Amino acid sequence: MSQSTPLTKKRKTESKPAVPSDLPDTISYKALAEKFPELTPFLVPMQSSERRPWCSIDFKDPLAVRALNRALLKVYFGLDVTLPRDSLCPKVANRLNYLRWIKHNISCDFPLEPLKGLDIGTGSSCIYPLLGARFLECCSFVATEINAESVRIAIANVAQNDLVDKIHVYQNPNRELKLPLDCADFPGRSFTFSMCNPPFYANEEERTALRESKADSPSLNTLAKADELYTEGGEEQFLSDMADESKILAERIVWYTTMVGRKRTLGVLKAKLASLGAKQIREGTLVQGKTSRWVLGWSFVDKRVFSFNVGGMDRSRAWLWFKDVVDELGIAVEKTNDEYWKCSAAAMSWTRRARRQKNRDPASRLDPDLTKPPMLTFLVSIVEQDGHRDDGSSTSVPSAISTINMFLTSENEIRGALCSLYNFLLRKQRDDGLNTL
Repeated sequence: MSQSTPLTKKRKTESKPAVPSDLPDTISYKALAEKFPELTPFLVPMQSSERRPWCSIDFKDPLAVRALNRALLKVYFGLDVTLPRDSLCPKVANRLNYLRWIKHNISCDFPLEPLKGLDIGTGSSCIYPLLGARFLECCSFVATEINAESVRIAIANVAQNDLVDKIHVYQNPNRELKLPLDCADFPGRSFTFSMCNPPFYANEEERTALRESKADSPSLNTLAKADELYTEGGEEQFLSDMADESKILAERIVWYTTMVGRKRTLGVLKAKLASLGAKQIREGTLVQGKTSRWVLGWSFVDKRVFSFNVGGMDRSRAWLWFKDVVDELGIAVEKTNDEYWKCSAAAMSWTRRARRQKNRDPASRLDPDLTKPPMLTFLVSIVEQDGHRDDGSSTSVPSAISTINMFLTSENEIRGALCSLYNFLLRKQRDDGLNTL
């Protein structure tokens, strides 16, 4: 079962006012309840000698937690989400932290490109795709789920938020597969990234045993379906199976990512990924209150971003240096916006052979041939830093440092060509005395 696309076009309606797409640093539950009255019955007046009276909620009450998260979704993201009482209630702040990690560590590899995410086990809330549609720019999702009732509610949640053009909900027919890209009628062959918040426990007995020993384990009053909490072999087996599947699918998903609840699982999974030949592994720690979780990403694709520093230059001067170098190489440059420039090379004019040939005729110039399609296109951004340590003390490097980032694009992904250009620029940086060490 998967969602169907409406056959009739919707009538144009008046544009709605812009809705924030992030949570503020501090939240007043009383003010939140004024905007979302459903939360009002769960407010608990609090008093303290150190501050004025305020309101909180009873976080041990599942209904209060459910109302709070519905309020956060509605007020801060403009999302009206049904959260059934018998399903896991997603904590918005925790889920948003995972998406922040995706934004800062994965989507940054794909500047100016649309993103396509795969959410594994989306649940009835469809929380990651719904939040992701608001939080991540130019991102669409396929959301998979094995439970038919959860699929039905997830489809309704997508529809009632007018996001059917960005989110496709798919019922995974094979409970053994975590990544069902080759199953019948699956809506997509390749993805920018996948994300997953796997079941934590192997069974009810393990959950009970961990109640006291793990302070960061979910509390036993959590209301959820069995397949949202339990999986055969627990979290470690689930993610080990996913890693095996990722090896088979390889580059069809550029970045595989997952939440990890136990540090032991993190170590086991990293070791397995290394043995499977993952070419890149990225790791992060997500802290929300007293709870810490890990997020792990891995890829079987060579890196797309090449970065180096130039010392003694602010952003403007670093750009002029870079522009002079690529002009000499006959690389065409086009400004796309205030942050990125698009570069197009018709040939590998930076190789020793090409430069020796040019030296034989000093009057010649490698002007870009705009009539031919480029053999390599890439984007460039330059970020200005400073020359001070985190503690405020000065370093031995110049006071201005700029980082030049070169990104492969999907137009002409010739990684070897960009890698050789990157090495040429490193030598040029050294020869011009701009290295920062």
